[in-house]
Amino acid sequence: MTDDAEPSVVRGTPDVGPAVALLNEAYGDWGDDALFRWKYDEYPGFDPERCFSISADGELAAFRRLFDRSIRGERDYDLFVLGDTCVAPAHQGQGLYSTLHAETTDAARESGADCAATFNRRGTITFAANRDRGWRFRPLPLRLRILDPSVVLPEYARLALDADGPIGRVLSRVGHRIQLRLADGTLRADELVGDDATDGGLALPIPAPSRLLETGIEAVVGDPVAAVRHRLSGEYRDPAPAVRPEVHDELDPDTREAVDALYEDVLDGYDLRFRRDAATVNHLLAHPTLAGIATVRRGDDLVGFAPVCLKRSGGVLEAHALDFLARDEGAVCPLAAAVEDLARSAGANAVVLVTDRDPGSRWIGVDRQVLMWDSYGADTDLLEDGSLFVGFYDVEMG
Repeated sequence: MTDDAEPSVVRGTPDVGPAVALLNEAYGDWGDDALFRWKYDEYPGFDPERCFSISADGELAAFRRLFDRSIRGERDYDLFVLGDTCVAPAHQGQGLYSTLHAETTDAARESGADCAATFNRRGTITFAANRDRGWRFRPLPLRLRILDPSVVLPEYARLALDADGPIGRVLSRVGHRIQLRLADGTLRADELVGDDATDGGLALPIPAPSRLLETGIEAVVGDPVAAVRHRLSGEYRDPAPAVRPEVHDELDPDTREAVDALYEDVLDGYDLRFRRDAATVNHLLAHPTLAGIATVRRGDDLVGFAPVCLKRSGGVLEAHALDFLARDEGAVCPLAAAVEDLARSAGANAVVLVTDRDPGSRWIGVDRQVLMWDSYGADTDLLEDGSLFVGFYDVEMG
């Protein structure tokens, strides 16, 4: 594309191969053709006209999808989630993102939606830009369980720590002399801020208890005061009758019917909830990397449900609970434990939940992930302040 050429936005689903290649180039580990078909062709009510792309120099250069979503409850919101936005590195700085953003937000506004939304992370350029545009946001109740610290910590620390900041500079300079002894191996402190660790010199071995590391990570990526309070509170003691965890590859008809009833029961307790009709749940259960489905029963009653998929993030294999559904407090910790066991058996290094329930003190609270939105005249006070059921499935579809 020449400097004076006006980028042209085209509607319609691009060819799968080039689209997946662009998404992986932009995100590093986005996924494969099967994930693309699941998110697009198999998405309930999929409309190819909600896909927007720009080609330049004979190749796919930029892409975005509008995911039509709905939130129901004390008041209803119809919204479009701006998802899978990417610009090829070779074509960045050419105004393609601005053109794509204007075209897609205009389309969302003209469709009669109440708002456009996006899932984002505090501290990013797009988060700051959206805040400058007047977008509102709410943190997502994300919970993290680290299973393999020596694998996970370097990857996550580089996301949380600024290598040029004071902590990063100290670790880069002397970190090669500090060796953390973890439950699953050893880790040099300078590996927390980069891959170019300095060799040479004697290393001081320091035992690092897992709970201390979890508290430190939570203080960095969440609310430090809440992190300490959470650790001091101890584990939740279940006063309810014993429950029985189970893991399924697929659901039989009776269990599937019980899942629908559990959704209705649990979601009624929220002011607002993302759409979970039968078609949406069926789509959720058809995720191409589904590792299994954790359930919890009390007697014959289904009281917990969490389908778990796998996602690679750099060198870390994450297990994501697409939804985390617990009928009462007595089902929360057993369901979280069942998800963790499922993740371990699948070889995952970490587990991620999105839930406002407390799964136990070994789970780290992360408040950097947010839902942001731009209202098109709708009153969104309840969306900001009311209780909201949201799952990792909703983040996945963004």
